[in-house]
Amino acid sequence: MRQSRNNEMLVVDGKLVGVNLGADYCAEHEWGIKGIRSTFGIDVTKVGVDQRKISKTTDRLVWLDKILFNPKNKKEKTKWSGFYLKKYLDDDHYFDGYPYSTDLYTQWDEGGFCAVASSDEKIAQLKQIYEAFAKNDIVIWLGGGGPFQNAGLAIAIASHLPQEVVDGWHQHDIEHNKLMADFLATGIKEKLEKAGKRYFALSPRRQEDGSLIFWLNPMEQKIHNSGWFKLEELEQWARNEGPIIMKEPKKR
Repeated sequence: MRQSRNNEMLVVDGKLVGVNLGADYCAEHEWGIKGIRSTFGIDVTKVGVDQRKISKTTDRLVWLDKILFNPKNKKEKTKWSGFYLKKYLDDDHYFDGYPYSTDLYTQWDEGGFCAVASSDEKIAQLKQIYEAFAKNDIVIWLGGGGPFQNAGLAIAIASHLPQEVVDGWHQHDIEHNKLMADFLATGIKEKLEKAGKRYFALSPRRQEDGSLIFWLNPMEQKIHNSGWFKLEELEQWARNEGPIIMKEPKKR
């Protein structure tokens, strides 16, 4: 279930930047990458490149050379090479299945990843990325951004990043930190907690006029609406008032 789709080598102006391992609609890709960040000493309290850059490597990261036989044609075999982050030192799980229609095959979850290729060009590109781990010249992040639009787990050579990405990350993180500080300053989380209001998600967004609006995904959705709400509407919910409470609860 760790297999990814929409994977791709990240190349900008003919220069290798990294690899996007892609993503799929599976639980393994919903858990985040906390384990990977811990393994490589990534400090998420920093901003910009430093928030995504590794500070150490591990002997659980290995290079693979593996011969696979096509299960539909036992005489057909292909050599696959690339890098693999084991979850444990004795983990020998490389990848599942057989990559029929691609020369780049990837898997990842919260604590490990695998990127292997069968073409000489992509194997050489993966080798560059693998060697950059030893120099701590690697950034790891989730999602697209800048020239990297496809979602997924991305691994790139830090020194190869386009300047627009470096600048964009820095600006994004500064704005995000300010957004979260303003969110906490409203005190709405404490008010809702005190009122016994529970939710799956409460996420702020800044509007064009600078004010905050909040995405709420509440629990007890037979009696509560989800959606974007203003601060005063969340405060009304804490008082059992306002538009979050359904006028007519859903029937079973």
